[in-house]
Formats: sequence, structure tokens, C-alpha cells
Amino acid sequence: MNTVVLFVPQQEAWVVERMGKFYKVLNPGLNFLIPILDSIRYVQSLKEIAIDIPEQSAITNDNVTLRIDGYCT
Repeated sequence: MNTVVLFVPQQEAWVVERMGKFYKVLNPGLNFLIPILDSIRYVQSLKEIAIDIPEQSAITNDNVTLRIDGYCT
């Protein structure tokens, strides 16, 4: 990608290197780069990912046993 005007899609962030070192992160929308100096090195997805938490047991202060599970986003 050696263009001056870039459009970053929604729910993505692009990491830009200038002459081999980290320069900035491009947010979604219209962005401008210098073609010879800048290059995109990584595309990060910002979408939420659901992670399943396995079921586990717990004991409260009043000795009640609970079984807990859930999803983390």
C-alpha cells in the first residue's frame, strides 16, 4: 500500500511505521500518509470477541455452594 490517501474501515486500527519505527495508529476514517516514508505494518480488528468461561464452584461466607459460569467480552 503506497498511497497518500487511505480509508480505514470501521472496527479496525492500522499500525503505521515511519522508516522502520512505530509512528502512529490510524483510526477509522480518512487518513493521509507519506508513501516513501510510511508503511502499514499491522491491521488490528477492534471487534468484540466472546470468551466462554468454564463452569466452576464457589463457597460464600455463609457456606452456600454456588456454580458459576459466564461469558466475557
